[in-house]
Amino acid sequence: MGDQGEAPNRASIASLADQIESIASRIEASGELSNDNALQQRFLTAAGRLNTVLENPRERIHAFACQPMENAAVRVAVELNLFDIIFANAQEARSTPAKELATTTGAEELLVVRVMRLACALGFAAETDIETYTANALTKTLTDAVSKATVKFVFDDTANVCLKIPEVVAKNGFKNPPYGEDPRNGVFQYARQTDRFLWEWYQDHPDNRANFHTYMSGSRRTRTTWLDFFPIEEKILRGAKDDRDGVLMVDVAGGKGHDLEAFRAKAPDAPGRLILQDLPDVIEQAGELKNGIEKMAYDFFTPQPIHGARVYYLHFILHDWPDASARQILRQLRPAMTPGYSKLLVDDFVLPDRGCPLYPCVQDMCMMGLLSGMERSRRQWTDLLASEGFEVVDVRTSGDENEGVVEAMVRE
Repeated sequence: MGDQGEAPNRASIASLADQIESIASRIEASGELSNDNALQQRFLTAAGRLNTVLENPRERIHAFACQPMENAAVRVAVELNLFDIIFANAQEARSTPAKELATTTGAEELLVVRVMRLACALGFAAETDIETYTANALTKTLTDAVSKATVKFVFDDTANVCLKIPEVVAKNGFKNPPYGEDPRNGVFQYARQTDRFLWEWYQDHPDNRANFHTYMSGSRRTRTTWLDFFPIEEKILRGAKDDRDGVLMVDVAGGKGHDLEAFRAKAPDAPGRLILQDLPDVIEQAGELKNGIEKMAYDFFTPQPIHGARVYYLHFILHDWPDASARQILRQLRPAMTPGYSKLLVDDFVLPDRGCPLYPCVQDMCMMGLLSGMERSRRQWTDLLASEGFEVVDVRTSGDENEGVVEAMVRE
């Protein structure tokens, strides 16, 4: 027998494999992690590291390089509603041959076979016989509206634009977009051959816009919100003026007011007015808000008209913009804030300065491609805010996807 420093023998390694399979079966059967995002993320990180250790480096690189083809196959399957047909048949306890899929959709049978071959290899359906398929958990998920919109939005808008990043940055001396002082001079504009922002472009592309909004609605339903981890009693209400006519919180570019309504539900007796600000057309679409929340048309590139509020709240706003534009937004806010009292709360991704998880890194490249924006690390947030006279006093994060709240005040 070897000593304790000797590498584990093959039998002990094999037993570890058995344990891993047992753990996977237990989690699948019990759903124990479905409501614990933090623990789920720990398992995913550990599994990812194990996969990296076990996988041959060349195979790993090859698999990575082939991802666009995987995405293309699934995008075709979603467009043809192949997963819907397979799932519906599975509910009747029968498999679906490729011939039936072709007949139902009008697609060529050979195309269906090739697309489903890759879809099954990815685990999105299962083969019961030659060119015959049935549903699994992933098949079912790909029949819901949010999952379909996610595939369409990420492939049609995000991937097709971001694949141009290498070409665009090379043309511009490998510098970060945008190019020049105009935030409209970036990757998206090059890829789409337009001088418009993504949001403006969506006005003439309603199908793309609908996919984006459906994708975002699903993302909001599953994401931890700032009210789950940010202590509003300690950070907002304690020390706030007990004044019903004073302004407690301004939600800058707050869309339809979901965050303010959630805040009021969390703190129904909090004194002070809640004001939703956004562009005129957005404010009009917001409709009637609950609990006396006020609406105000406002462009955040102009001076902030509400002075002396306790909180100015920016939710996923600054990540849409490069630093130069973000500074302009902050520059309009600072004069309205009361030093020592008013707080700026930036609800956004807060990336760790090192060891960032994969998803926020991918999100950062998406922002680069679509909006010339960026996801920022703690250091980058601190530097950006300091450049416009703000001091970061605290940073709280959700702990799972690195979404967080940066709390800042005007530097006295």
